[in-house]
Amino acid sequence: MLDLYTVKTQIDDMVVDERRVQEDFRAKLELALAEYRCWEPEWQTLATKINKSRTSWLLPSMADGLGGGVERPERPAEISIAATDGSQIFPDRHEVSACFLINIGYI
Repeated sequence: MLDLYTVKTQIDDMVVDERRVQEDFRAKLELALAEYRCWEPEWQTLATKINKSRTSWLLPSMADGLGGGVERPERPAEISIAATDGSQIFPDRHEVSACFLINIGYI
């Protein structure tokens, strides 16, 4: 039999945990924004530091500093998108002609 008191307790715990996760995310976001604002006027120093670092991962380079932006382009009337979902259907070697699956969609 379903124990509704236990279910309610679990839901209450879940709500508290979700609130904690949101507060943690907000704190991390505020920390990241503070760090960004700290480095914004000193972007050349940061760029030099990044260039001198020896990391095993790729890092972006800064040519114009932080805080810049570009205008977004106008929305095109038509677009074409190519994508893959990772699935494979191999051709049947016993067929007369080779066949492949191509997914085509429209937005």
